[in-house]
Amino acid sequence: MLEGLSRAFGYGRAIVALYDPAGGVLRGTVGLNVPEALVEAIEIPLGEAESPMVIALREGVPVRVDDSRKLSEDVLGLLLEMEISSFVVVPLRSRSEQFGLATWQGRDVPAVGVVILSKDETISDADIERLMPFATQAGTALVRASDVERLQDSSDQHAVEKEWLYWMVNGFADPVVLTDADNDIILQNVRAQTLFKANADDSEGKRRAIWMNNFLFTAALSTSKLEQNAAGRSAHDLTLVDPIEGTELLLEMRMLPATNYFNGARGTVAVLTNITDLRHATEQVTQNVHRLQTAEEEIRLERDRLNLIMRSVPNPIILMDIAGAVGALAGVLGDFLRRMNRTLHDPPYNFMLHSAPLHEAALDHFHWHLEIIPKLTRVAGFEWGSGFFINPVPPEDAATALREAAS
Repeated sequence: MLEGLSRAFGYGRAIVALYDPAGGVLRGTVGLNVPEALVEAIEIPLGEAESPMVIALREGVPVRVDDSRKLSEDVLGLLLEMEISSFVVVPLRSRSEQFGLATWQGRDVPAVGVVILSKDETISDADIERLMPFATQAGTALVRASDVERLQDSSDQHAVEKEWLYWMVNGFADPVVLTDADNDIILQNVRAQTLFKANADDSEGKRRAIWMNNFLFTAALSTSKLEQNAAGRSAHDLTLVDPIEGTELLLEMRMLPATNYFNGARGTVAVLTNITDLRHATEQVTQNVHRLQTAEEEIRLERDRLNLIMRSVPNPIILMDIAGAVGALAGVLGDFLRRMNRTLHDPPYNFMLHSAPLHEAALDHFHWHLEIIPKLTRVAGFEWGSGFFINPVPPEDAATALREAAS
């Protein structure tokens, strides 16, 4: 464009400055017969209302400059360095009068930029009139190029976002499904496709399982829409069939209403979490608890029967060892005291023998026994006040230590 103007009208130097709506400035973009670095250094804020470049851009009319005193010192210095003293500023407008391409302070900017033209001869009004059709063509071309560039940028950005969205959705191990208002599947991630999408080369059994999954999913979705809470969210259990294994899948289906604000369409996002293993584990734990309760009940019954037998026998009962000898209490007591002394480093202790009151009948709640209490701590306020004594060592740990002391 600049070379054509130079050949047709004899302009030796030219600069194109385009409007940057984000910065609210005119920026030098390209030049003819002038250093590129100087062109790119031009930056004129639209707030400089008396600048001929700003007037031409905002008013959409050409401006001839014979007196450069209205220019800022920075711009004037750049132009003089490019040997441009007198010039004409022509707005680059679109032939379609497509105003509103950009705005500044709420006002439409009718041009996409300006072109600064300079030649050795004086620039007349007739020269400016001959320039306007070419400037309009150039503005239209710039608008189209800008639209194409924005469309390309938008398309590239859309492709990038779509790729990231693909990885984000398929990063879930759970099936994710988007349905429309008629409960038809619009989009689904890779995991969901294994459950709901059949291929031409699939076996008849697999295709039937996928058909059944779609039927069950649609039915559950219809039912859940009737039971959604105030926020539109709902969760239900859903039973499907694994098309590969043929086994039952138990899924928790969580749903959230979705609206496409571009076209107003409504749909539902459903996330299906596989809880099959969790349900099986829960059932296994329940069965184990039941078995444990049953075993405890059997032990209790055996203990009750044994107690009943012992209370029914009128004669004394003596515990014998394997060899038939009466167990030696002194040997058991001595062994225990040696283990305790070895473990606790010969602590002081109290030794108490508990027997039933004299001349009393047999008491079911009492048993004859020995009690040994090593003195390891001091009795303090809690013990004196409550009457309870704190045992700082779990009985299991104490028994383990005493068993190990024998070796």
